[in-house]
Amino acid sequence: MVSGEKAIEKMNKEEKKYFEEKIIKIEIGTPYEKVKIILGFPARGDGTKRPTWKVLSSKGNSQVAIYLSKTNTVRKIRWMKIGKFVWEKEA
Repeated sequence: MVSGEKAIEKMNKEEKKYFEEKIIKIEIGTPYEKVKIILGFPARGDGTKRPTWKVLSSKGNSQVAIYLSKTNTVRKIRWMKIGKFVWEKEA
């Protein structure tokens, strides 16, 4: 499994497009309500400090988790595809 820039290299064409069109738009400090506009409603965890989204109709092997601060803004983003890569961004 790889992380960081190597994770981006491991992404297939569809995943890279999702990354460029969705994930890159989420900055540290982005309000949760704006995240939901970008990614849509989470698959689980709405109302918690770590909501998650399934990525590209995955069968559970690829998801994005957003870690929220006490002020309900993004403090960390993690995209994990089991057995393939983990991409993270945090303050």
